[in-house]
Amino acid sequence: MIEIEALTKMYGSAQVRAVDEVSLHIPAGSVFGFLGPNGAGKTTTIKMLAGLLTPTSGQVRLGGFDVVRQRSAAMAQFGAVLEGSRNVYWSLSAWQNLMYFGRLKGLRKAQVSERAEDLLSGLGLWERRDDKVGGFSRGMQQKVAIATALIADPPIVLLDEPTLGLDVEATRVVKDWIAELARELGTTILLTSHQLDVVQELCDRVAVIRRGRLVADLPTRELLAGFRERDKYEIRIEGAAPRRVRRRHPRGRHHDERAGERSARGVRRGRAPARARGRPGVADPGAARPGGCVPRPGERGVPCLTCWARRSARACAFSWPIRSDMSSPC
Repeated sequence: MIEIEALTKMYGSAQVRAVDEVSLHIPAGSVFGFLGPNGAGKTTTIKMLAGLLTPTSGQVRLGGFDVVRQRSAAMAQFGAVLEGSRNVYWSLSAWQNLMYFGRLKGLRKAQVSERAEDLLSGLGLWERRDDKVGGFSRGMQQKVAIATALIADPPIVLLDEPTLGLDVEATRVVKDWIAELARELGTTILLTSHQLDVVQELCDRVAVIRRGRLVADLPTRELLAGFRERDKYEIRIEGAAPRRVRRRHPRGRHHDERAGERSARGVRRGRAPARARGRPGVADPGAARPGGCVPRPGERGVPCLTCWARRSARACAFSWPIRSDMSSPC
């Protein structure tokens, strides 16, 4: 399991707190999601767990071993994939990387060979096993890094953006592996990701960090339930409306740009549209003048909204007198 107590990391003379008294308890066999915006302190925390950064204060224990005081024993407890870092040697082939890191972890050559074949085959890299990693795409390099983290079958796996750069198929494979590691082998997994669907699907519990401090630490279902209660949005649109924005008729019908054009064609043919003919207060279409949607001289009226919005040069039959109980027919 992973135990973090009041973990703090400060940088520079200004004593900027990248991580501020973070405390977490992650039980064995669980998948723990660690979320937050860029710069929140996720990767800094992962690097302190991996022994790459020394905490300013606080304590980290991996499998019961203190990362600072019992470094060698703690390092044997985990494998890690760090986001944005060169987790493998680019000048070596995929096979050579796995053999090197497997032997570095203390495995026998036969064990490493068997494990490496399983990992590379599962990630679709078996045919490229003898090619140098430096010539791989970003996604393929990430696959090799994941295989390297799992080569010794560690009890703890630290995954910082493990699906970054992977295609849909490879992402599915990695997700299946994570679920299998926790469910069948009892591996403890600390996962950071900006892909919330991955976190929602895999994680038993989620912590959220913001500006170096924990703001939430809850089971995944409880966290989602809390957000659903506040899942309301207000959308404001600035600027001119698109030409095809539909306007609702006061009586429930719609009048869009095409309807306005059909009305204008009716005016040019010398007749009002069907819904305007015979209605009191509607301007005589024969008297409508080119150059805009305007009422007849002497009438107080408003133009059709569609013609007004597009500044039509054609006449419009929908000149509508202003009355307190009446609005534009469009």
